[in-house]
Amino acid sequence: LADGLKINAAVKFIDLGWNKISDSGAQALSNALEVNRVINKIDLGRNKISDQGAQALAEGLKINAAVQHINLGGNQISDIGAQALAEALTVNTVIQEIYLSYNKISDKGAQALAHALT
Repeated sequence: LADGLKINAAVKFIDLGWNKISDSGAQALSNALEVNRVINKIDLGRNKISDQGAQALAEGLKINAAVQHINLGGNQISDIGAQALAEALTVNTVIQEIYLSYNKISDKGAQALAHALT
């Protein structure tokens, strides 16, 4: 799937919610995001993505200029992953919505995200 997304020129929305995507799957998707310029909405909610996967996705989002909406709710992301995503938000000005509910993010991660948005 990730390899196909690298050459995709038509699909704009990917719904992979409620699966068993782990950090390695998130890394593969991140690699695809680095070259894909069409996908603007990704649903990865309710998977098995932890901080390592969030960090990988953050790296892809730093480069990607198309994704506007990403759902990472219901995963296993803590402050470490939230801080990586916050860093990506300071670089990527295209993202309009990031959904992170039902994770393991505490005040520290929320503060990093809030700081990135100001």
